[in-house]
Amino acid sequence: MPLRARPILRFHLLALSMALMLVLGPAIGQDSDNPLDALQMMQGLSPAQRDAISRQLGGSGGGLGATQGSLGGRQEQADEEQQNFIRQQQRDVLMDAQKQRAELERLSPFLQGEDWVVITIDSSPLPGGTQTPGTPPTSAEASAAQRALGNVLGNRAAAGALAAGAGKPDVAAGGTRQTPTQLPPQVAPMIELIRSKNPYQLSRDGVLALPGFAPIPLAGLTEQLATLRLGVEPALRDLFIRVTKLPLEKIGTTALKPFGYELFDRQISTFAPATDVPVPAHYIVGPGDELAVQLYGNKNANLRLIVGRNGLVNFPQIGPISVGGQTFEDVKAGVEARVERQMIGVRASVSMGETRSIRVFVLGDARRPGSYTISGLSTISSALFAAGGVQPIGSLRNIHLKRRGELVRQLDLYDMLIRGDTTDDAKLLPDDVIFVPSIGPTVSVDGEVHRPAIYEIRNESSVADVVQLAGGLTPEADTAKLALTRIDADLRRVVLRVDLSSGAGKAEAVRNGDSLRVSRLRPTL
Repeated sequence: MPLRARPILRFHLLALSMALMLVLGPAIGQDSDNPLDALQMMQGLSPAQRDAISRQLGGSGGGLGATQGSLGGRQEQADEEQQNFIRQQQRDVLMDAQKQRAELERLSPFLQGEDWVVITIDSSPLPGGTQTPGTPPTSAEASAAQRALGNVLGNRAAAGALAAGAGKPDVAAGGTRQTPTQLPPQVAPMIELIRSKNPYQLSRDGVLALPGFAPIPLAGLTEQLATLRLGVEPALRDLFIRVTKLPLEKIGTTALKPFGYELFDRQISTFAPATDVPVPAHYIVGPGDELAVQLYGNKNANLRLIVGRNGLVNFPQIGPISVGGQTFEDVKAGVEARVERQMIGVRASVSMGETRSIRVFVLGDARRPGSYTISGLSTISSALFAAGGVQPIGSLRNIHLKRRGELVRQLDLYDMLIRGDTTDDAKLLPDDVIFVPSIGPTVSVDGEVHRPAIYEIRNESSVADVVQLAGGLTPEADTAKLALTRIDADLRRVVLRVDLSSGAGKAEAVRNGDSLRVSRLRPTL
């Protein structure tokens, strides 16, 4: 026998001895001090005496098994709480790592989409090197080498000469390098034009748009490699160029994030079947559910009845009872009435035990679409949490619950996030499908509102509706000077002035892609 099991056995034998003393009298305890003798005496007792001892140890019909079950249940609960705590710590560490990664990406030496860069260009060598800010040279020799490298990278012809190792003229650059006086007359205006457009913002794909040039992809390159890339352009070969990345933080509308998606950053603790939460009266009982029935009166007993695949429970002394597909409220009333009718002098109290697990499908623009096994008490939001939430391209306002191919419910998560309304967060049944469609029309709200973000609009059609969606105006908001930016029918970006203090301003219609900016009141003396 394992050493760990011996203390548990001694505890159970001691409990058995105490129960024998309570049921059969003190003489038993005086005659036998050995727990093994008590165990042998237990085997010679009548069924009624054994039942009495079982009630003393752990409740009606429980015996040592009930004691072990109680201890085991507490241990399982403690283990589950510890695991949930560990999961929460892991999620916190993951979120901190994501924030640090975002900051590292901002300070990364590699160019990314929507980064800002400064293009330094001249016909003569540029002062300084291509050294990245914050990484000073460790010695004078390294500084000199860095400056030399900057001049080489800034000159395509010099780079070719260095590669040749003998200072030979670069054939690709046209032989010998031209002096500033030999440059074509149109080069000077081009240099001034490029300078005048500084700073440049890369596109979402990391492409640089220089005036008069075809798009130049720079994503993934360092400043030095980007400098070398620009140096191979035919019109820039004989010029000195340097690319400098600006580690700017996003502000204004560019810093806005879609509203609501951070809800799924912190997952709930567990998706195991819930045993410590109340079961609603409209819960549909099905195969795999457990009914806990307590009989009292002329007969006392605790029964655990499992619903079979045919929807029946086998009730002792009564027979099969059909409960599948009925609400828990109806099952409770029906079983209690039948016990009272068929078992004279006996009453019953019915409650839910372990609830069944069900399989549902989360499809569409969920983060991890697929099939999930969750608790029978789960709702649409529970299934979304199990699937990791909704992708930024997915809709939060039009989530479909489909049952046997038919749409039975539409969930708007904004109702939960903004108004705390869970009316449409319906309970799930086996083989339900939660479908996340693509995101609908969006409007950006920035400035003096309580909740600046990018909002998906559904029934909101005016500026006043969108401002209300963003939590309303702050006390310092200038209601007479709202700027509504949109793209008109001619594909031009236009700015409309909206006076929210007037009825016409409140009723101003919003469209998909609009950006609303609420300015702050100017300080007055």
